[in-house]
Amino acid sequence: MKPEGWIELITQSTETTSFQGCTGSGQTLCDDVCVDLKFDVENCGACGKVCTSAQTCNSGTCTGSTTSCISCKSNAKVGACSSQSQQCELDVNCSNLSYCVSQCTTASCVSSCNSTYSLGVTKFAPLKSCWDTQCASSCPF
Repeated sequence: MKPEGWIELITQSTETTSFQGCTGSGQTLCDDVCVDLKFDVENCGACGKVCTSAQTCNSGTCTGSTTSCISCKSNAKVGACSSQSQQCELDVNCSNLSYCVSQCTTASCVSSCNSTYSLGVTKFAPLKSCWDTQCASSCPF
């Protein structure tokens, strides 16, 4: 059988998509998840840069080897400060600020979190006050 000719086929699609980007201030897309490279221990300073379990991510740098302050905040969040934590979790800005501050071991880190997530500061105040009371000895800042 001999070919007699050919058929030219042209297709066209009307589907479109657009990426709106991460909605949080200071957030970066890493592996399809929006993260804060300044404070995310699994993406500290760059996507995929993981801090050790004994470190925190502070302004994009893995720092520290003690976790007593972070442990205290984590324990208080589900213990003595649980009602304040639950209220904060209802607001995305407060929740983002709470997560950021919960990873801090310095006053400058807390200040940076407050600036980055300024819309959550007012609703975060009761939880912060509880943390300050519960964790004063392990978080002296």
